[in-house]
Amino acid sequence: MSSINIARPFSPTIGGMSLDEDHEKINISSFEYNYTINSAKSTANNRILENYPILKNLLLYKFYEFIKESNLNYDNKFIITTSWITKLEKNQRAQIHLHKNSFYSGVYYFEDEYDSDCGNLCLYNPLTQLSDFDLTPPNFNDFNCPSFEIYPSPRRLILFPSYIQHQIYQNINNKTRYSLAFNIIPIGKYGSEDSSYDIKWVT
Repeated sequence: MSSINIARPFSPTIGGMSLDEDHEKINISSFEYNYTINSAKSTANNRILENYPILKNLLLYKFYEFIKESNLNYDNKFIITTSWITKLEKNQRAQIHLHKNSFYSGVYYFEDEYDSDCGNLCLYNPLTQLSDFDLTPPNFNDFNCPSFEIYPSPRRLILFPSYIQHQIYQNINNKTRYSLAFNIIPIGKYGSEDSSYDIKWVT
């Protein structure tokens, strides 16, 4: 029997790492939050990292490390655009959504402690939506699962393509859960021929 060569060339690339470096302490009490009912609140200011330059540069540096270690091998320059704090009180959750006008998105769990079931991050497999068949395998793995769940832990950074739909599960603890979210886009010149773009054209 001949061997079968398996390739999975189109899987989304998701990264996770811990930040050991020092940075500014985020003062969660200094922000105003948008009011919602039974849903996560976010800061009214959606560029909060402008007030935390050390952390902003560190997160971008980690994104460049992620590009290198994951063999994505992009040689573009990138910037962090929007950034905000997500506040999740007891029984609150964040609905399924994605981030337009972004290339990659990130979540940084900056608190010193996270309780279990405080609101896990769930990423949904984008390939599932492309199939006309609803098939359920007897066992799930990284290649056939419809969703991927991430547990918050202190100083943990998660990076994922912005087109991936995601949500935050319900916080069933009494303690309010905070996290930092941000988006990244390429800058400079990229693309080719009539699909090329240079940020200098509009600045």
